[in-house]
Amino acid sequence: MPRLTPYPRGFVLSPDPIDLQTLPRHYRASWIIDAWHFAHDPIREPALAVDEATGRFVLVHGTCFAVGDEDAADVTPWLLAKCLRSEGEFLDALDVLAGRHVVVTGDPTSATIYQDAAGARSVYYSPAARLVASHAHLVQDVVPHPPSPPELGATTVTASWDLTPWDGILALLPNHRLDLSSWRTQRFFPRRRNPYAQWPVEQRLDLLEALWHRELDALTAAFDDIAVSVTGGTDSRVVLALSRPHLAALKGFTYTARRDDEGNAWTRSLSRDERLVRQLLDLLPMRHEFFVHGDKSAPVGAELTELLRRNSLGNHGRWLIPHYNRSLPGDDVIHLRGNAFEIARGYYGPTRDNDTVDEVRRVFSEKAAQRLADGSRADLTERQRNHVDSLLERLGYQDELWGYHRLDLFYWEYRCGRWLAEMLNENDVSFDTVMPVNVRAMLEILLSFDLEERAAGVAFAELINRTFPVLNFVGKNDDRNLYEQVRDAEGPSARSDGSAWLEAGICVVEEDGTVLEDEIAPDQADLHLPLRHFVPGRAAARRIGRPAAPGTLTFRFHSPYVSPLAREKFVYRLRVNGRVMAEVDGAAWAEASHVTVHNLGADDAVDLQVAALAAMTRPSWTTATRAHLDHLRFTSREADGPVRVASSNPYTRYPA
Repeated sequence: MPRLTPYPRGFVLSPDPIDLQTLPRHYRASWIIDAWHFAHDPIREPALAVDEATGRFVLVHGTCFAVGDEDAADVTPWLLAKCLRSEGEFLDALDVLAGRHVVVTGDPTSATIYQDAAGARSVYYSPAARLVASHAHLVQDVVPHPPSPPELGATTVTASWDLTPWDGILALLPNHRLDLSSWRTQRFFPRRRNPYAQWPVEQRLDLLEALWHRELDALTAAFDDIAVSVTGGTDSRVVLALSRPHLAALKGFTYTARRDDEGNAWTRSLSRDERLVRQLLDLLPMRHEFFVHGDKSAPVGAELTELLRRNSLGNHGRWLIPHYNRSLPGDDVIHLRGNAFEIARGYYGPTRDNDTVDEVRRVFSEKAAQRLADGSRADLTERQRNHVDSLLERLGYQDELWGYHRLDLFYWEYRCGRWLAEMLNENDVSFDTVMPVNVRAMLEILLSFDLEERAAGVAFAELINRTFPVLNFVGKNDDRNLYEQVRDAEGPSARSDGSAWLEAGICVVEEDGTVLEDEIAPDQADLHLPLRHFVPGRAAARRIGRPAAPGTLTFRFHSPYVSPLAREKFVYRLRVNGRVMAEVDGAAWAEASHVTVHNLGADDAVDLQVAALAAMTRPSWTTATRAHLDHLRFTSREADGPVRVASSNPYTRYPA
């Protein structure tokens, strides 16, 4: 049933007595070895193991399973045994824990707090109040703190790193532990080079599958109701493929837009998800339901709105909560998500040349800069820059990171550890959420692939192919299925109508024509600009092939991205013999347009470019440049004048 109470699945910990009047009324409180006061939501009882000889203890609160090859059905005493033997063994044990939880180790005089691998269980702390809790608002309820200084600027969870709206309340970030003796955090991962980097690919994927299946076996044995988010993207597809043996026990859901609501990029994306998911459902032996955005039969309501405001920093998708509660009314539903796969995707554009503290600082500064009314961004204040510099040092970004790319760790700790964790806090009024890949050993396996393989999604495609290969056939964030994508991309043998075609591979060039990369595989679209080349003066090009004869070329062009704030960042160009004949701002028009190139000569070369006008660093910009070409047709006819180009896109310019 819905958890219409504050801070579901939460906790509070302190070395001092907690004022019970400040806690939610349903919370239970007790002392750990008479030294640590612990209060929690009783929906999930903590597990405690104590060594009587030494007073050492391990407490685990939340959903937690050990999925390594050791028999550890009772996780807490197993962790305590590791802890008593050595810190190294204990940390290795943490690497094979699945779920969403907090682990506390300690004795009567000291204690240390660890999160799950991705920080899905948010942890907030106040050194001044000597207090730790699962929710920022919960710390503030128990011991009020003043607001954060205005000169630090906006402190939303997506732009604040470890800050909160209150001065002195900080967030614990993934890969770091909190020492309650000093109230300082310390990085504990990475602590060695990636142990899987030298393994054969098959062996790496074998281990990942084994870890995953042990986790799904444990989840399906422990919970009667398991829901899974199903979208048209890759992460969801991998979750479905790896969970194939358990699909009959799962209930899927997808959120979509009303039929009459395709007015912006977000609702169009939802509608595309619905189309792709309906194709997938023909292949999946599972129950499924669509949740429609704008469905007035499931209002949020004032009481629920207030609970969600306290449970989470930010608003992530509150309209879904009534749908969840109506569709999944069980007492303790587990929800599976694939978001943490993004840790291994190179989301912030890691390359061999940008593994630097300066690049982390630059990416953070771009994201944290305040957006102004005209769409521009204000630079960080001196106070903000000083905070970032001190944080980079405190979080260990200046230190030896054993070959792990700083931008990968930054995404893991900054994006997942804050935005994703708060999204799960919002969903807690409906169910607990587990990301099956939220196991540090699994994330290490995925990060062991080289940067090019990760950018191409090699491990994800291989995992689907090994476990449920037919799921690779349906397009991923692309309405075309695999056959249609290959047909449209691989040259003359796959011409759409026998008279014109897209030649295989994308070519990246400098402004002077210098070729930087050739034969890049299309990324879920016929044309896109790889993030590593999103700098002014570079362009990705796709050549259109046709018979060696004079005539007229026609085709349909579609780039679904549109945003007034993104103007003048990239441009599409149609060129004939290297001369730009037509161009359009990449963020100006989201509808399909029809293009005609008339009076082509027998030897004229036609290509389409997407060119960068500004340096961009977020992977979403590559997604924004994705464009599709279809309905290519060439009609032979003698020229009656110079080459002319016409497009139905009203924003098209014709420089020639």
